[in-house]
Amino acid sequence: MASSPSYQDLGVAPKLIEVLKTRSFNRPTPIQANVWQPATEGRDLVALAETGSGKTLAYLLPVFKQLLADESARALIMTPSRETADQIYQVIDPFATEFEFSLSLIIGGRDASKQKNELKKKSRLIVATPGRLNDHLLNNKLLLQGVKVVVIDEADRMLDMGFSPQLKSIQKTMRGEWQTMLFSASEMTEVMDVARLFMKSEPEMIRQDSVNAPVAELHQRVIRLERRDKNECLFEELSKVRGSVIVFTASQERCDHIFNILSEEQVSVEHLHGGLMQGHRSRVVRQFRNKEFQVLVATDLIARGLDIPHVELVINMDLPYHAEDFLHRIGRTARAGRKGRAITLITAEDREMYESIQIYLEGAEVEAY
Repeated sequence: MASSPSYQDLGVAPKLIEVLKTRSFNRPTPIQANVWQPATEGRDLVALAETGSGKTLAYLLPVFKQLLADESARALIMTPSRETADQIYQVIDPFATEFEFSLSLIIGGRDASKQKNELKKKSRLIVATPGRLNDHLLNNKLLLQGVKVVVIDEADRMLDMGFSPQLKSIQKTMRGEWQTMLFSASEMTEVMDVARLFMKSEPEMIRQDSVNAPVAELHQRVIRLERRDKNECLFEELSKVRGSVIVFTASQERCDHIFNILSEEQVSVEHLHGGLMQGHRSRVVRQFRNKEFQVLVATDLIARGLDIPHVELVINMDLPYHAEDFLHRIGRTARAGRKGRAITLITAEDREMYESIQIYLEGAEVEAY
């Protein structure tokens, strides 16, 4: 768009704008502006947007508008991981409280009987992972009655995680007419298969030009070094930063190892990977969001979806197994127009993967340690 509109220009309800201001959302991002009209007109759409572009609010604002206009309408938002679902729930919560929308979080690792009771009461907003939601629907196929909007967030990752059978099962319980909005951070042919599963007609495509590129506000450095020097380099880089940092590792074992090393040196640090209990994972995300510690050591479990605005620096201690995950890792900083930095440590053993991520390193400073 030639000029950046305001939320008021788009036609967002004044009460919604007031809540947005209290959450420091002052102006729509490009994806929010581009999605608003087709979404509020009830059209099915597929939106491809870079990580950190503000896509959560891009679908939430039209959802809120529909729920305010129709007191019987309900909305279902599905996302692949518990952490992302919980994060979306936290974004929705102040709006739900303000407008008295009942809100349910349907994920594994939480009390299933409580979730069952909430679903029976027909919560107006449901945030769910496909696996846990499908478990509930196996026993009661009427739990999604009245759902008028379906949002599928991070559709590409849902496919990577093998959720296609659960999505098909969920769709079979749907009745009546509904609008579907599907969001993805990357282009995959299979994503359109998911879209067509939930959509009655061909969807409108909304694509950000930079969907497969890092955001402009990100400054990147590549440090070439020997493997034995990685820990020393990590300590040096951490000593230069005062803000929040995410250190990405290649495995759960590496995550534990780096966490232990930093802990022994009295660094303010926590760690996060899929081998930890859900209660621990939720606590760590909450504490990191509240700035209760500085450094989070993690696997690619949080490479997508985690939206913590104050992350100043991402350090790729190890390269990922898939090149696309690198883009999502560095997307944990420089989010929604903010500036951020990413440092990637490269050894001789990383040559093949390093070549595959070159597309995401354009303009990066390269130096020897």
